[in-house]
Amino acid sequence: MSIKALWDTLEAWYAENVPHSEQAFMPPASEAEISELETLLGAPLPEDFKTSLRIHNGVSWYFVLGLFTVEEMKRYLLEEEPFQHQISPRSLYFHSYDQFSLYLSIDPDFPDLYGSINQGDLGVLYPSFTSWLEEVVEYAQAGIFVWFNGYIINILNHGFGMCDHCIHRSTKPGLRELRTCKAFQTIPVAIHKGLHDHRYPFDGDGGIRFEAMADAPAWVHEKWPPLDDPSEP
Repeated sequence: MSIKALWDTLEAWYAENVPHSEQAFMPPASEAEISELETLLGAPLPEDFKTSLRIHNGVSWYFVLGLFTVEEMKRYLLEEEPFQHQISPRSLYFHSYDQFSLYLSIDPDFPDLYGSINQGDLGVLYPSFTSWLEEVVEYAQAGIFVWFNGYIINILNHGFGMCDHCIHRSTKPGLRELRTCKAFQTIPVAIHKGLHDHRYPFDGDGGIRFEAMADAPAWVHEKWPPLDDPSEP
């Protein structure tokens, strides 16, 4: 699906499910603004990211997406503060939501990383901006985004995810530990994002799978009860 088609799909979902969502999506960035950002970066932006900017120059964090405008990205570049965790010398801080930040690798001297999205020391999370936006659309259509108490939330970031209530998850503070458990040094995206029911086997888990905490809410025990046969989904 093209960037334009992804935005069309997402905007249609927001229009149907989120009050006043038209306020979330900023107008397009100009070619001059995009060129200024590339000049400041000293590197070209990936084509899919530029295509997105030509559709929306930012999306409000209030509506979960949290995409910065060109001016905001330029300001963060000049401040340099967000770049204490990087996997290549040049990365662009472009997204923030619920204390999570995403960076776009834009250094052509690192072709294997160029255009990928990382979360600091957690490494590459998505191979491209397009793949991230595809997941956002998938989440919206799957009901993972919900309108709650006057704003939209990602339920996986608010105590509704399987990993949040598993006895094997790390209890240490810190960004890396949010994705660490006894089974995985870094919990796979498919499990962390709720795309795989980890009561069933997942490659590399060493037989360590989801077990609900004894004091987890009743709905957790109802949603993910122990399985008689965990070998097959």
